[in-house]
Amino acid sequence: MVRTKFDEGFEERYKALNKEQKEAVDTIEGPVLVVAGPGTGKTEILTLRIANILKKTDTKPENILALTFTDAASGNMRRRLISLIEASAYRVNIETFHSFCNKIIKDYPEYFPTIIGSSNITEVESVDILEGLIEKLLLQILKPWGDPFYYIRDIYKKIEELKREGISPEKFTELLAKEERRFKSRDDLIHEKGAHKGKMKSEHKDFERQLEKNKELAMVYAAYQKILGEKRLYDWSDMIMEVLQGIEKYPDLKLNLQENHQYILVDEHQDTNNAQNKILEMMGDFHKNPNIFIVGDEKQAIFRFQGASIENFNYFKKLYPKAKLVRLGINYRSGQNILDAAHSLLSPGGQLISSDKKKVSNIKVGEFTDKNVELYFIAEKIKELLKKNVSPKEITILYRSNKEAFPLAEVLEKSGIIYSIESDENLLGERFVRKILAILLAIENFENDQFLVPVLHIEEFDIDPVDAFRLINEAGRKRQSIYVLMSKSGIPPIKKLFGKLKEWVRHSKNDHLTEFLERILRESGLLDSMIRSRDAEAFLGIEKFFEEGKRISANMRGAGFSDFMRYISIIQKRKIFIKKPKHNIREDAIRLMTTHRSKGLEFEYVFIINAGERSFGSKADRDALRLIPSIYSLGNAVSKLDTGTEEDERRLFYVAMTRAKFEAYITYSSFDENGKEILPSPFILEIREDRKEKLKTQQFEKNLKSDPKKLYAERQKTGGREIDRKFVTELFNSHPLSVTALNNYLTCPWKYFYRNLLRIPTAPEKHQIYGIAMHNAVEDLWKAMKDREVDKKFLLSSYKRHLGLLGVLRQSEFEEALKRGEKALSGWLLWANPKINNPVVSEFSIKGAELSSGIVLSGKLDKVEFVSPKKAIVTDYKTGSPKTRNFIEGKTKERTGDIKRQLVFYKLLLILNDDLEMTSGVVEFLEPNTSGKYNKEEFEIKESEIKELKQIILKFAEEIKSLSFWDKTCRDKNCEYCSLRKLLK
Repeated sequence: MVRTKFDEGFEERYKALNKEQKEAVDTIEGPVLVVAGPGTGKTEILTLRIANILKKTDTKPENILALTFTDAASGNMRRRLISLIEASAYRVNIETFHSFCNKIIKDYPEYFPTIIGSSNITEVESVDILEGLIEKLLLQILKPWGDPFYYIRDIYKKIEELKREGISPEKFTELLAKEERRFKSRDDLIHEKGAHKGKMKSEHKDFERQLEKNKELAMVYAAYQKILGEKRLYDWSDMIMEVLQGIEKYPDLKLNLQENHQYILVDEHQDTNNAQNKILEMMGDFHKNPNIFIVGDEKQAIFRFQGASIENFNYFKKLYPKAKLVRLGINYRSGQNILDAAHSLLSPGGQLISSDKKKVSNIKVGEFTDKNVELYFIAEKIKELLKKNVSPKEITILYRSNKEAFPLAEVLEKSGIIYSIESDENLLGERFVRKILAILLAIENFENDQFLVPVLHIEEFDIDPVDAFRLINEAGRKRQSIYVLMSKSGIPPIKKLFGKLKEWVRHSKNDHLTEFLERILRESGLLDSMIRSRDAEAFLGIEKFFEEGKRISANMRGAGFSDFMRYISIIQKRKIFIKKPKHNIREDAIRLMTTHRSKGLEFEYVFIINAGERSFGSKADRDALRLIPSIYSLGNAVSKLDTGTEEDERRLFYVAMTRAKFEAYITYSSFDENGKEILPSPFILEIREDRKEKLKTQQFEKNLKSDPKKLYAERQKTGGREIDRKFVTELFNSHPLSVTALNNYLTCPWKYFYRNLLRIPTAPEKHQIYGIAMHNAVEDLWKAMKDREVDKKFLLSSYKRHLGLLGVLRQSEFEEALKRGEKALSGWLLWANPKINNPVVSEFSIKGAELSSGIVLSGKLDKVEFVSPKKAIVTDYKTGSPKTRNFIEGKTKERTGDIKRQLVFYKLLLILNDDLEMTSGVVEFLEPNTSGKYNKEEFEIKESEIKELKQIILKFAEEIKSLSFWDKTCRDKNCEYCSLRKLLK
């Protein structure tokens, strides 16, 4: 028998496992529960178990489902799997619960009319709806007189939480009634004697208050869902609820999911919620002992309180009494002293044993007089580690909340330490976003000096600061507006800016929103400035900002500038956090993140800062609106779950400590910036005395205070990330290559660079929106035809719905596109007369197919018709007037063969993906020519064309990674992308 690379790789990694790990990997049939503490190798056993299923059974990769808690965990698992089974790893379904539910809805739209026929709304839009409800509803507790919207953020979060737990408004009201009856029936509510006789005992008053808050929350929840239904809207959390209800309601859907997912693996099960658990239960109920593999550890439940997490494990064991239980007890990360210190915070049991007896460092605890001294101590200690050649990426600083990153970052910059903030940052705080927002506010409030002043200081307008100061001062002296003085100014940059603002005000009332935002970005000079700065983070921030604009357009047809500014106003007023996108991890940077974000990661050196009682302890609880305990119960015990927040904090501290391989530092300051005393976290005091070491900090404080220049030193430029070879390679590796991206590169390398790598914001053109809606309608047609007969009414209704959901077009453009599309699709349906004679898959997605090391291809094929299990005809649909065969093949002056290359690319994809043979490729036009005739062209792709395409892709990849394209331009003298390139010189 010939041994494959897969066999050798699997055996090598399998041999490294301990007895319990091998047991988990080898038990591939039936339900399995694995209790995996920190550092016990759970990701490796999940990966090897998937490989073992493929090795020992005839299961296809696409019939395996692995569910993770975060996108990062999904990516990590897939990368490990790629190292074992190569390109087949892309076919394994490794998803978060949300992405999995989204995929179900997309694959089976007919079962989810509520979602498919509705628009997804953002947190901002949800909060806006809730604000209106709070104004109208007769609320007492949740609508304080002094601040009626005090609870609005809590209400939003708790409605989200209810949905995650699978609790509808009706179910919530029912649970509240039961809870109230149970509460009132208690025989210990009232003092029976003494001074307080006849009064409710104080320990019960808080629960009664929370119960009343929950009853008002139920009113808001019901009204909120009613409005969403009336306006055909849904929010992010509705997806899991809808999938849960869909599986409950439609046996065919459940059967399809069960057939397609024969093995299910779940990571971080302690943090799964009730709705997710119920979905898992139903997907496995075809068999008495389904192939469900659960991995978790209640000690690390930091996203869901411990009582509910223990309930998860107990419920699983009760559901599957024959489930195999495997406990992983050997830790491969931390030294025994660190493990002992961490476990001293928890109840006895489940103690981990370190695999490395050489790691003996105790936890190091440092107390400082104030925050500045604490942060500078950490910076000096990190500089010592870096001098000892410790890799920066092996050092992390952990903190409780996102806002703690910024004073820390300032100290690190002054110390010349390169860092990467991996905790969430607010998009509106990104420097280029701040600039464009200042411009937009000045346009919205054009004659208001308050909004004009910030714009005068934007460097891209090239106004001398002294000229700006004089203008502001003159306005004050003469009691005239800055607006009037700008209009009369003889200083060219000020005069030029005033002219631009006037012009932009006019465009703001006429341009489509995304067109207008793009205009500001280009005409203000911000885009040029971003390109010159070579700041990769800036492109991500602006791209995300534009996505917010596109989302407004999608949810509100004809949305304009004023709608967008109202949206921004809600974000600012309600302090809604819009996450700034992140790049891949820098190899040369230490890593800053919240303790929550550190879950699942490991580092040689860990610093836990600001470890006072306010951050880690009972006082850290700020939950003003708590849900009743029975919300979290999977069983019948409605009020026995422990919702103690101190225990949640304790486990969070435990997770932070167990990230460390070699050393863990815990630091705190004794006084805050106002001179108020801060007590240390109680968890520091609970650490075993023989496992912690108190740092001597007095001399450090003395030295720092004798040389205060360090406190006020200038920042050194350390955090900027230039567009260099390493960065371009990272971008290239993070996105599989599509044929559209390849064609863009062959047209113009800089079109590819800016459109596909940097992804600079561009407003979608109406023909693109039209084409997407046409494609989506035909996709729906093929999917629906599998189960029932469909007609023209179905196709046109689908097209109208998709055109409306995309929402970017003005009303007149929408009506024009609707009329054109309905006419074209009606004629195409009559001409094509689509029928299913062989199995058909529409929108056949290939997640990744490895051409060679580091070059992964991907694509989405409009229609794949299987004429036999291993042979298929691929059809690609096109809008626009039908093209000739010569045009498609690139044999005319006008084209370069992009369309034909697309078919060759698809054939290559199918070969790499599952060794499928594309017998022919069809280009089919959904619109007629000027004579009213429809057309399609069929091609048989030759082996020589495949070989040629491979060479093109390999050459392309080499040019990107080596940056040899850097000085190339295309033949178009007016190319906007080549013009952007010139700014880099």
